[in-house]
Amino acid sequence: MKKYNKIVRDNIPEIIKERGGKCSFHLAREMDACVYLVDKIKEEADELMPMLNRNGAIDELADLQEIIVALAKKQNYTMEQVEKVRLLKREERGSFDKNIILIETD
Repeated sequence: MKKYNKIVRDNIPEIIKERGGKCSFHLAREMDACVYLVDKIKEEADELMPMLNRNGAIDELADLQEIIVALAKKQNYTMEQVEKVRLLKREERGSFDKNIILIETD
């Protein structure tokens, strides 16, 4: 058996069984799930890098967004709240549209 020890989408165990496979899993506590979700963000970000400027990038971006939705929910935030803060920060501090790389400050 291949070891994973990572959070997966809710239907993955059933999909594995439908395909004739076997798997074992457990349900994480809410705070532990947040740690696993942050690890999943790192995994998906690593998978995104080679896909940039290719068709597969949208799949990785969608996965990242789904993880953010799950994390927000576990922190008792709605996506509307997250979006409101995002827009406020964008207004106050800007976006990432200009590709500014900060080298150093005093």
